[in-house]
Amino acid sequence: MTIEIEALDTLIFQDGKPFDKSGDNWGNSLVLPTPSTIYGALRATYFANNPSELVKANEDDDPTKDLKINFISLQYENRLIFHSPKDCVELNGKVINLVLEENHLTNSPLKYIFSSKDDVDSLDRTYLKESSLKRYLL
Repeated sequence: MTIEIEALDTLIFQDGKPFDKSGDNWGNSLVLPTPSTIYGALRATYFANNPSELVKANEDDDPTKDLKINFISLQYENRLIFHSPKDCVELNGKVINLVLEENHLTNSPLKYIFSSKDDVDSLDRTYLKESSLKRYLL
């Protein structure tokens, strides 16, 4: 079964770090909610629409006990889009594979960095269309 969730307002997701007045006041944002967030939202929606079933929550006969999330993706213009793998970028519709090489270019403490033979101005890892991801995987 596929469930599409359409936002009615701006949604902002953050990592699981506590965010309160006594601690750090910075939250790292996430593009997609975590699977546990979606799982909780789906269960809450089910029980909100079926309040008489709430007594079964977390029991052997819980109607949501078999709920499993196999995949989370964004959809844009009726097409699925995927996070780019960390070892590739898409430039003008072409997937460019990056390779790890020893870091002789910067004074960064990282021993290895990604590089490419192709002229890549930016390594902004955003999203790939399904067709580009398939080419990358093949």
